[in-house]
Amino acid sequence: MDDGFSPMEDVLDSLPARRRPANPRPRVAPETMARIRLAVYGRDWFACVTCGWSPDVPDGYDGRYALGEDYVDNRGRARCRLLELDHIIPHLHGGLFAVDNLQALCNSCNARKGATHP
Repeated sequence: MDDGFSPMEDVLDSLPARRRPANPRPRVAPETMARIRLAVYGRDWFACVTCGWSPDVPDGYDGRYALGEDYVDNRGRARCRLLELDHIIPHLHGGLFAVDNLQALCNSCNARKGATHP
């Protein structure tokens, strides 16, 4: 007997139109972000903690932008390698936005790590 009602429709109707994450990402002022980036990069010696790659650090670097350098790969394609901030325990798994939970990783190591944690 098909009455046109599906239990799945009941479940879908009970969900909010827009789901919010349980632990939304905090908004950080640019000046605060620069201080955090400078503190983490300095603690990690301006190098990727996984592979050890380190970009040239310009004099007077104030932390307002990620460090990086352009290069050409073995296939002749232009690439950019960046030193990024990464959550040790990902935000997705409840990791906090704190200096103790951040590390410097190059963009290729950060992409390999993804949302995993130790």
